[in-house]
Amino acid sequence: MLVAVTAFILMEMMHSSERAPVQARDPNVHHAYRKLSFAIATIAPVLLLLTFMGAAVIFFFLPRISAGYLSAYTGANDFSTGFSDRVELGRIGQIQQSKTVMMHVQIADDTSGSSSLKLRGVVLDNFDGRTWANTFAPKEVTLKSGADGEFDLVSRDFPIPIMRGRRIDYRVTLEPFLSEVFFLLATPQRLKGNYRAVAEDAAGNVFDRDIDHPVTRYEAESQIRLAMGSRAHNDSASYFPDVRGYLQLPALDPRVKSLAEEITAKSSTPPEKAAAIENYLRLHFGYTLQLPRTEPRDPVANFLFERHQGHCEYFASSMAVMLRAIGIPSRMVNGFSGGEFNEITSEYVIRASDAHSWVEAYLPDEGWVEFDPTPSSSAEAHTSWSRLMQYLDAMQSFWREWVVNYDFAHQLRVTQDANRGSRAIVGKAQSWGRDQYQKILDWARRIEDRIGDSTVKWGLRALAALVLALLAASIPRLMLFVRRFRVARRPQRSPQIAATIWYERMLRQAAGRGWEKSPAQTPEEFVVVISDPHLQKRVANFIQHYESARFGKSSEDAEQLPMLYEEIKSSRKTYSVER
Repeated sequence: MLVAVTAFILMEMMHSSERAPVQARDPNVHHAYRKLSFAIATIAPVLLLLTFMGAAVIFFFLPRISAGYLSAYTGANDFSTGFSDRVELGRIGQIQQSKTVMMHVQIADDTSGSSSLKLRGVVLDNFDGRTWANTFAPKEVTLKSGADGEFDLVSRDFPIPIMRGRRIDYRVTLEPFLSEVFFLLATPQRLKGNYRAVAEDAAGNVFDRDIDHPVTRYEAESQIRLAMGSRAHNDSASYFPDVRGYLQLPALDPRVKSLAEEITAKSSTPPEKAAAIENYLRLHFGYTLQLPRTEPRDPVANFLFERHQGHCEYFASSMAVMLRAIGIPSRMVNGFSGGEFNEITSEYVIRASDAHSWVEAYLPDEGWVEFDPTPSSSAEAHTSWSRLMQYLDAMQSFWREWVVNYDFAHQLRVTQDANRGSRAIVGKAQSWGRDQYQKILDWARRIEDRIGDSTVKWGLRALAALVLALLAASIPRLMLFVRRFRVARRPQRSPQIAATIWYERMLRQAAGRGWEKSPAQTPEEFVVVISDPHLQKRVANFIQHYESARFGKSSEDAEQLPMLYEEIKSSRKTYSVER
């Protein structure tokens, strides 16, 4: 972008120069080029920074425009057909062979990945031997959104007992794969999202009917039921009339019903019979994603009596058919189960390989109860993510959340967070300022009270503090004086330093007599200007020993300097007596 900005500047300058009637010529071309380069190198980064700042303002000020109209020109794929109103047997198995990320699910108060996810997509009730279909789709009811944009998902199947369980709040961010189905945990209570039209059919399927807003992001609340109770009846008359639609069966191989009766021979209640069929399929059949090379005429019979292996759709279809064969209403559900937990974002990552099919059976006094006949060991074990992969997924989630799906709700959330954050910062600053001001006042009052109680005592303390400060400031000089004194007393240990010390003392003695050495004079020149022959002789002798100690590092000559200095000092007294 920096190169692009610079290129546009140069192009504009070039075009302006070509259009100019008079071409300017700088006599110093190289100097002009340097000035131009410096100007462009300065202004281009500034323009780039202003561009980013303006883009940031526009980004947070304007929500994204919905791109839902583009989906009308995109064809269907395996993902969408696997969750439509009509699904061929084997479609889910094709989806499971992909590792594509389908959605991210975040559950409230779940930061450790302890939840077990099973997201219901589409419920299918009619089976013709090869294809499952949803016959309730034409009877769907459009739901009205509340004042806060929530849709109340009321069960429209038939009356069921009041269900015991716990409520769970969660958020789903769906990758665009052209599905109009909302994937929800059982049993959904409410749905919230940027959708103007949402429909629900009698089977509990929830669809998006807003062509301008495809299914991408929504929040929901479900009530997870407790463990299945023990109340059940073996009387077929206790079923509601509407349940009989879930007893429909195509022309079956007679062995299917015989096998179902054999499996449930020792069971007396519908829950026990359903559990017996579930356990039988789990223990006696194998799991594989490899589909048959040739499509059998009766896939269920081929799975039960010949192949003895298949994927989740074959397990679920076989159980649903056997339940119906012995008079227990059942239906098949296509959705997603499992997922990988990202510790960075506290979200479950659901892939296409997590697509799954299971069975729901209607039991008296219990309602629809979930059964999963697919062996648990069949699911591919998810390896633990590396930290790098978790961070990459977190960055993709942030991009999708705050760039691709940035809408008015996100804009409002940013504004509210900014307001709360600014108010919190201002409040903390004011509180800190008041605390500091109060501390200063308290400290001043304490000082005032102490000074008022004993003025003399505080005056002495201040004087002592001043003396200590002066002594502390004089310590370096005192140490230097002590060191020089010690070196002067034992010059043989440090001849050079001692020679300098005694030479300075000798010059002060000579200056006291009127013979002050000029900085421009050498020691020999200074000796010549001394007119007193007696003093001149002693000074010359001193300088001779000084130079040997100072420049020759002679300890013997340095040791003589104190004595020679005393001779010069005593000669002053003698000179004064003679005068």
